[in-house]
Amino acid sequence: MSRMVRTTLPVSEELLHPESLRRRKIQDSLKKRQASQEKYYNAHTKKPLPELRIGESVRMKRDGKWYPAQVTPFGNTPRSYVVETSEGNQYRRNQRALPQTKIPAKEEVLMEDEQVECEDNEGQSESKPQRNRKPSTWLKDYVTYK
Repeated sequence: MSRMVRTTLPVSEELLHPESLRRRKIQDSLKKRQASQEKYYNAHTKKPLPELRIGESVRMKRDGKWYPAQVTPFGNTPRSYVVETSEGNQYRRNQRALPQTKIPAKEEVLMEDEQVECEDNEGQSESKPQRNRKPSTWLKDYVTYK
């Protein structure tokens, strides 16, 4: 290829120059293989995530629990957002880790618009519903306590 010839045999001057055509073919085939690989790799990727707007309510995972948060103004980093929790703390998160919610992050209580009616549940008990249990037939000869 481009190595120095260490022979004393006479060689044509033309044969001593490297083939640039072969190099170009190798580069072209490499680019074709890379394009093909990129096509098959990206074929099954997810759709791009929608952009989050400032003030949009999202959920943020912290210490294994999900908390409501709100998107605040952010820098120029792609898919990275600064969110503010209800306590006022600010965190930087990737967009994948911020699922959108329809519930507003900071809930405002409007008592004038909503009228809450309280119903008396005197006849109903506050315990969970339970299935009807029937004692086993082999216990009929024994005294049992509930």
